[in-house]
Amino acid sequence: METRKNIYPIVSTILLLIIALLLFFKGLSFDFLTYRSESPNMHRAFLIFGAIALPLLSLLVSDGVFRNEPLHSKILMIGISSFAVSMVFNLHFIYIFSIVFSVCVAVNLYFERKVYRHTIFHLLILIYIVVNTISLLWTNNFVSGTKFIKKDLSMLYVPLLFCLFSLRQEQIKTILVVVGRWFMFFAFLSVCAWILQSRVLGISLLESFSTTKHFLVDSYSPFVLIFSWSNFDHPTYISICLILGLSVLWYYVGKKIVSVWELIFGIAIVLFLSVITQSRFMLLSWSIVNIIFILYYLRRSRKKVIVFVCVLVACVSLSVYFNPNSAKSLFLDDVRDMHYSVAFESIGENTLLGTGIGGMTKYINKDNPLYAPIKDSWDGHYHPHNQVIGDFMQTGVLGLLSIVVLIIYMLYSSIKQRNILFFSFVLIYILLMSIEMPLMVDQGLYYFVFVISLFTANRTEYEDYYKAIKIWKANT
Repeated sequence: METRKNIYPIVSTILLLIIALLLFFKGLSFDFLTYRSESPNMHRAFLIFGAIALPLLSLLVSDGVFRNEPLHSKILMIGISSFAVSMVFNLHFIYIFSIVFSVCVAVNLYFERKVYRHTIFHLLILIYIVVNTISLLWTNNFVSGTKFIKKDLSMLYVPLLFCLFSLRQEQIKTILVVVGRWFMFFAFLSVCAWILQSRVLGISLLESFSTTKHFLVDSYSPFVLIFSWSNFDHPTYISICLILGLSVLWYYVGKKIVSVWELIFGIAIVLFLSVITQSRFMLLSWSIVNIIFILYYLRRSRKKVIVFVCVLVACVSLSVYFNPNSAKSLFLDDVRDMHYSVAFESIGENTLLGTGIGGMTKYINKDNPLYAPIKDSWDGHYHPHNQVIGDFMQTGVLGLLSIVVLIIYMLYSSIKQRNILFFSFVLIYILLMSIEMPLMVDQGLYYFVFVISLFTANRTEYEDYYKAIKIWKANT
């Protein structure tokens, strides 16, 4: 893939210099929280749209593959990339860029005039939705259930769009690299926002480097300060995008498309964000991704693998030994443990059919006597923070089978393709499913169907592609 490689190490250096300047000039500050609450919606929309569109278009235009594409293919790649990066913002922007994505697909379809067959992924998603929909017949919370079904139906929207076009491997490379680099730019903007917002509130930057969970709970959560500029501040669902971006850098640095300096920048800034946001998921997934790719690149040398594993085990052991209380406070969660206990009680009573979609609130609510010990620390979430347990709880044995088969398909597809990038995504998403119910959250749902669809998308061979381009040019 032809890319202006020399630009990006320089850009990474410039971004680091900007952060250094913000730290040096202590008089610089900006109140993003007030701006978000008091400024007109149109002003904030332009700010976020500029943060999305301008850097994204710059990254695309600098890519040689993109520049050589016909106009309708360029439009398609813009639509795919913009929809991908919109997932670190609130739902309003996801809807806007889903429309942009749809229009771009329609333009490409007008020129190509070809529809492609559905995949196994479409079938499994359909089964999952059907199982959830049928469970409405016995749910005790029909209103909540219908809301979940509406979200589930949107799971088919993106995969169906992917049936209306095909992608070459080079196009997928370009999209992934551009999106990965953009996510690192998002991380940079978030660090800048953290510096500027902390000064407005009079909070020392050093206070962010704490292992005490929610050390700012009496005023603001740390991730609110950091992501206040983006209108979406859920650290877990932002994490999955940043970790995907980091995985992309790791994958393509081995193919000489991404520079080593870019990778170092990405590793450092994502680690930095995981510390100051106190995101357990980001920190853990950051560690897993780095380990996966280091082992992947060392796989041909058994001695290096053994040495790396020994060093890794030693570092983890020493960290836990010398700082056990910090590790405990950061990773243990009494509220989630209670959620699991209540969920398994529900499963025991409704094993075959479940509670019905939306019916889990009968058990998971603060009025349940089982929650009495932690009622004061109730987190406001009415689900067990585990996708498999939650589906089993709501839709019984059929729901359990549908989600397990979907996970197995993800693993099988990544292994069959021998694609370490796809495989790392699957592992991280399985980790996410073990601590959250991402298919109940719009950002998690759209991210899931988009990435799986991208990795399992229809492929166009080089020869057929260039033949089609010649025909298209001759006709136009």
